[in-house]
Amino acid sequence: MNNKYLLIANGILILMFLVAFGIIVKMGCSLSDKQDQLESSVVEMKQLADNIVRSQSEYVSQEDFKTRLDGLDLDVDAIKDDVKKLGARIDGISTFLAVSHGYKETDKPSDHTWPKPINGTGGSDSGDPVIPVDCSSTDCDPFGYLNNAQVKDLFEKFPDINIPFGMVTFKAWSSTPWDTEVYERKYKVTTVLAEDREGKRYVYNKFSIGVGEKDYEVPIQSAEYVQEMPEAQFEWWNPRIAIGFSAGLGGRTSQPEEDDSWVFASLAPMLYFSPFSYGSSRLKPDFLALQVGAGYDLVAGTGRFSISPIMWNLGSVSTVINNTYIGPNVGIDTDANVSVGGNVAVSF
Repeated sequence: MNNKYLLIANGILILMFLVAFGIIVKMGCSLSDKQDQLESSVVEMKQLADNIVRSQSEYVSQEDFKTRLDGLDLDVDAIKDDVKKLGARIDGISTFLAVSHGYKETDKPSDHTWPKPINGTGGSDSGDPVIPVDCSSTDCDPFGYLNNAQVKDLFEKFPDINIPFGMVTFKAWSSTPWDTEVYERKYKVTTVLAEDREGKRYVYNKFSIGVGEKDYEVPIQSAEYVQEMPEAQFEWWNPRIAIGFSAGLGGRTSQPEEDDSWVFASLAPMLYFSPFSYGSSRLKPDFLALQVGAGYDLVAGTGRFSISPIMWNLGSVSTVINNTYIGPNVGIDTDANVSVGGNVAVSF
């Protein structure tokens, strides 16, 4: 009996060692991959055909991402509250800026003219005859147009706001009476992206127009984001580490001792590794292929090695369980005993 407890204690210690080793290896790989991604993540902006632009994209650290998010000119807290209700996480920021260059012209002639209407008729394109104005009369300039330039401010109208666009000046005393000015305008769209655990994305947009030193927030009438549902595919290299248990029946390949039988139960804590996967997500694949494992058989008191041709993710049909895999296995221990059974493993 004491030997049995000793074997169990040894098995627990071995399992703890395997778990710690697996976590260290996984963390090391993750840190290395993350550093490699940060160093080679920047994809420069590129102008494509038909005025399509590929945004500059890059991976940044968690601290840098938080700094950029909090520095946006929008109500980040409102977005965070909504994202939290959706069970999602903010993981992307997108901005683009388009600038219309303003211009200013002075002393320009009219592009075209049309005569003053008489008694409500004529003018524009009516073709009706008009009577020229006799400027010898004191009523020639009743509104003072010959003494004062006429200025008209132009605005771009939105439902709740009018944004300055430019101005037009008319000088009636000049042969080149027109002055025009169109302000430089900066069109800016800021987009925050979030993703839930199922891979569904949520997009938050803000549109503003900058004129001079002031930014005008413009209501967005419609916004749409279309996301293609990812299709399952086989990944030839998607390494996964998992921990779990293997249980089944073992068969001895040599003459058993007097108190032992040819067939025995097998129960072993295991550390697993699988290089291949299949599914619509690399992070949570539906199947793992050719998973190999190493552990300690608590019943036989031997080291154990196994291989599983395929492992199925229970999380593919459950929103509660994630990355928990089950599947058959064939194993052999350090005494050359073979076994068949099943695995339950959690991948990380």
